[in-house]
Amino acid sequence: MHNLRGRTWGTRFYDGRSGRVVTARLHLPAHTPDLELVADADASVRTIPRGALRLEAALGSAARVARLDDGGRLEFEPGADLGPLEEAIGPGERPWLTRWERSLPLAVGSALALLLVVFLGFRFGVPMAAEGVAGRLNDDIRGALGRQTLRTLDRVAFEPSRMPSAERARIRRAFGDVVARLGDDAPESSLVFRKSRIGPNAMALPGDTIVLTDELVDLYDGDDPVLAVLLHELGHVRHRHALRAALHRASLTALVTFVLGDVVDVLSLAGALPTMLVETGYSRAFEREADTYALQGCAVSGLGAEALVTAFEGLLAETGSRGRGWLSTHPGLGERVERARTFLGTSSADPTAP
Repeated sequence: MHNLRGRTWGTRFYDGRSGRVVTARLHLPAHTPDLELVADADASVRTIPRGALRLEAALGSAARVARLDDGGRLEFEPGADLGPLEEAIGPGERPWLTRWERSLPLAVGSALALLLVVFLGFRFGVPMAAEGVAGRLNDDIRGALGRQTLRTLDRVAFEPSRMPSAERARIRRAFGDVVARLGDDAPESSLVFRKSRIGPNAMALPGDTIVLTDELVDLYDGDDPVLAVLLHELGHVRHRHALRAALHRASLTALVTFVLGDVVDVLSLAGALPTMLVETGYSRAFEREADTYALQGCAVSGLGAEALVTAFEGLLAETGSRGRGWLSTHPGLGERVERARTFLGTSSADPTAP
């Protein structure tokens, strides 16, 4: 047991109302239960009831802090023996923190628990949050995000289309006819044409815009494979994959920021989307979902699943060896082509099956 009387500690006093710092000595006198704060400069004495002082838990070798009820703060010298003071006023508000810090099993357990929370948040929480937010954003926000994304892509990946206007009009009419056969399941979309600097490509942007490149159209002799590709992109529009993927990234960044304390901009969705669409594509789950929509749409519209098979095979033949183009950034190409072939060759095949 410490001798609780007649002890003195050097400290720096902040009054909580100004930036002024006073060097002082905190004294635990033998003749009174209260504490005395004696300023070094003028020896003025301030009486502090023991109940008005709360000593914060020790954190490593950092200087310990005591807080006063009136907002003031005392900062003690690093390494100061505050055992007697702690016994006199109590251990403070968070004694468990000190025990955890000094216990290796508890520290390791806490780290493992934190990793588990991060994993579960990434695996389940982030996708659910992204899907929920994407479904609630209004058309104005999604439209603005899509326009900004297209402007960025026009600077880094696209040029104005050189396709004859009559050919563009023909593809628009054909795609409109296909979409009309889908009924109420078909979302609204806007088709734009661009010349690509990254090879044959098509992509769906937030705001229901689908970009189709001249190079992809030039791959095929007829329109059916192109229309099948557009149905795939319409599947991305239907499920809001571009927006969900961007929100997924932002949510993940926010989660990492919360855990690691790094300062990053978690709201730059428009800046993240072009890089994501051009370099990394969508997740396997999103691609399967869009493929399913396209296979079902090909069947309903009369194109037939062979149109999507032809689209896959033509793109793989053209871009597979160079690793560029519409399929190159998408995962599981072999699996996707095989699913389309299975759907084509087996009348009872379910395109939603693995």
